Amino acid sequence: SVFDIHEGLTAIMLSDGMGSSKRAQQESSRLIGLMKECLSHQMKPETAMHTLHYTLSLRDEKDMYATLDFALVDLQLGQFWCWKSGGMTTYVLRGPEVFTLESKSAPIGSMTSLEIETDSLELVAEDTIVMISDGLFTTLDGWDKQENFFLQMIRQSMSKGMAPKTALYEVMNQYEQRYQIEDDCTVMLFKVKHRNTNWATVQPSMQ
Repeated sequence: SVFDIHEGLTAIMLSDGMGSSKRAQQESSRLIGLMKECLSHQMKPETAMHTLHYTLSLRDEKDMYATLDFALVDLQLGQFWCWKSGGMTTYVLRGPEVFTLESKSAPIGSMTSLEIETDSLELVAEDTIVMISDGLFTTLDGWDKQENFFLQMIRQSMSKGMAPKTALYEVMNQYEQRYQIEDDCTVMLFKVKHRNTNWATVQPSMQ
């Protein structure tokens, strides 16, 4: 889910329910819905994620939990904040450089306690943000090899000036020609653009 909290501040949420069943999809959708509700009550992201964890932990259902990546992009300050609970690596590509934001904690609802990794990064114009869920990288080949190929394809497509949606379709088409995706997965691609606001016209009056 991607939505504006207010002008210049965008929220990004990516959740992956355990498994590939309809029930797992419902679990991740429910988690995103609850997170939105918590944010609408002005909860801080860490507080909201802990609240969701305890809510899910108290249920009788076993083995029903979900990862959650929550990010805020502040286009006024050029800042990227990321809170993770069991999610995959988030990548920020800047020319030949790659910045990674990783999670070492368990998914929401899977353990008695919850640790949330919080990270931040200053953004610059033309940065590319990539968020993925589990299932993109196959277990049949080296993880680093797949990751490097995937990021290389993104760089090449974005360098052509493509819109993120067009670039993502091209990347996934090329990626699936080389690697078999074994599970359902989600890939989100964003491009940070710098835009100057129109200046108001000032007409001085002199006497």
